[in-house]
Amino acid sequence: METNAMTGMAIGMIVLLTVGLGIFTTLLTQKTLVLLGATPDDRFSNFRERIDRVIVYMFGQKRMFKEPKSGLMHAILFWGFCVISLRTITLFAMAFSSQGFEYHLPGLGEGALGNMYALTKDILAFLVLLMVIGAAIRRMSYRPDRLTPSGEAILILVFIGILMLTDFLLDGARFLGQMEAGALSAEGQMSPVGRTFANIYAALGYSAAEAMSVGKVAYWIHCAVILAFLNLLPKSKHFHVITVFFNILFSKTEPAGAIRPIENLEEQETFGVSKVEQFSWKQLLDVYSCTECGRCEVNCPAWHTGKPLSPKVLIKDILENLHHHEKRIISEQNVVGTLVNRIRGQETEPPTADPFTPVEPDLISQVNEDVIWSCTTCRSCEENCPLLITHVDKIIDMRRHLVLMESSFSKEVGQALRNLEQKSNPWGLPIADRGNWATDLDVPTLSENPDAEYLFFVGCAGCYDERSSRVSAAVVRILKEAGIDFAILGKEEGCTGDPARRIGNEYLYQLQAQQNIDTMQGYNVKKVITTCPHCFNTIKNEYPQLGGDFEVEHHTDMVFRFLDEGRITPTQELDLPSRNSEETRVTYHDSCYLGRYNEVYDSPRDTLKAIPGTNVVEMEQSRENGFCCGAGGARWLMEEHMGTRVNQERVRQAMEVKPDVIATACPYCTMMLEDGLNETGEDQVVVADVAELVANSL
Repeated sequence: METNAMTGMAIGMIVLLTVGLGIFTTLLTQKTLVLLGATPDDRFSNFRERIDRVIVYMFGQKRMFKEPKSGLMHAILFWGFCVISLRTITLFAMAFSSQGFEYHLPGLGEGALGNMYALTKDILAFLVLLMVIGAAIRRMSYRPDRLTPSGEAILILVFIGILMLTDFLLDGARFLGQMEAGALSAEGQMSPVGRTFANIYAALGYSAAEAMSVGKVAYWIHCAVILAFLNLLPKSKHFHVITVFFNILFSKTEPAGAIRPIENLEEQETFGVSKVEQFSWKQLLDVYSCTECGRCEVNCPAWHTGKPLSPKVLIKDILENLHHHEKRIISEQNVVGTLVNRIRGQETEPPTADPFTPVEPDLISQVNEDVIWSCTTCRSCEENCPLLITHVDKIIDMRRHLVLMESSFSKEVGQALRNLEQKSNPWGLPIADRGNWATDLDVPTLSENPDAEYLFFVGCAGCYDERSSRVSAAVVRILKEAGIDFAILGKEEGCTGDPARRIGNEYLYQLQAQQNIDTMQGYNVKKVITTCPHCFNTIKNEYPQLGGDFEVEHHTDMVFRFLDEGRITPTQELDLPSRNSEETRVTYHDSCYLGRYNEVYDSPRDTLKAIPGTNVVEMEQSRENGFCCGAGGARWLMEEHMGTRVNQERVRQAMEVKPDVIATACPYCTMMLEDGLNETGEDQVVVADVAELVANSL
């Protein structure tokens, strides 16, 4: 009779698994074929770093703990699932074992390891149940603004709760039978919650047989819910349960500030992305992996100032467009190339679809051009995403299409691009005037001092903008004080190409970048100093893509190094108006392209602290969570027609700490913050570059 029962269990489980896994395999195959139909992208290098990231960001849940309470809740759910997954395998295997409900995976039965697992599983399952209740209450009663109301999220929580509860019901029934037989197993002794359920059965008057009847029902409900849960994932935002490992494993290992170039520009028929399959397979994996948690919105300057861009909605819109086109993408593949070839970036048969033929719904229209142009490329969204999803690259890819294929951009952007192309600066000022800022400073050019140890790459703002040229002069004073042998390029210097690239004109960027690289290599330049974080990021992280490898140092790192080496010593208190006669309150504004892009946080602050009479105070949104000034992504070249001005919001945040000085390390941050102070009537506060403050103190 027992053999017949076991045979019945096995047959029932075979049917359940065949249906459940059959549907799941079909769904997963469709998603995989969509990824195969996307643009190739080689993500198989730097595997040691990739594994480290999986450990830190997936298993360690590092990004989740930026919000400690909800982070801990999610971490317990995740860690609980990791441990309980072995139990899930055990439950399915029970149907095929002669031991039935007493079956354990090898090593997890009797013995020290089995006892340890039983205790860990029991406690974690109970904690998961508590976290499910807490998460449900949080979503229904005091849901954060970043979370969109979702019935699906509640359903998933219900599923998880059922899984934990049914597991305890089965364990309780098993342990009650053992207790009635007077032989409670070591597993039962190590499972306090399971024993509690056994005692509840007994308190309710259930016999062991009656309890086991309930346990069997719980068992089948558990297995059915597991398979239902599994099949819900590929069609929901909880697909990340499956994709998280791969999305983090194949995340970007190149410098955060490096935009992927368009290879072989002259041979391309189309530029950028106008169809969803023109994204790379990894970009689409990003889209599939988004949990819609809204952490990307928490510090987004566009979203917080009333612009139409929400990083979360951006990904959702791309996903919705992808869902519309999944069948078409699969059908347009002549052959299904092997997964390895496509992922490694090796071309298979070309798609049958004409790349110029529009498809509906149109990706650009669905995302909306105002959304695409609202981005400051500050990377706060990427810094906060637990799954390491990248947003900026997708924005740039769509801008490339708008600029290079459609010529769809604002009048001021068009003028800036013409100026960059003709005069190699955004204002269209004469190339011959590029070195005029240094006329009275006795600064040699490389043509005059070709053996100089350092090239001071001044940048467009530092050369042409009167306010920024004062920063250039301060850097010159510090370099001379430190005894550094340096020179500038003068009229041989051109724009690095950063504005053109962030606008989306990759062709102009590569032209400008290559001209600078050729000039610098012609002088055998090895070491470069910059004052502009955008120049710094471009030369350091993007010029190597075109063969320009230089040792690049931002002036804030350089100044701190000079202080540390004793080359310079600030001795004077700042000659600035102060609200407090005993000290000057200085708050430092983190440039996105220096901070989040290149992780330069400490040297500017340590330098400011070395100036006598200063009290460095932190804004609430600082360092990795610093708020953008609004200039990045070439936004400083565009008008803000919607919402609040980003620079005014940043000024409001700065004024909360009552500063005398807002210190900066970027010419565009300086421009934006000075404008913001004037626009908000806070012009008694001084905006000064770190270099100016140090030079003032020498």
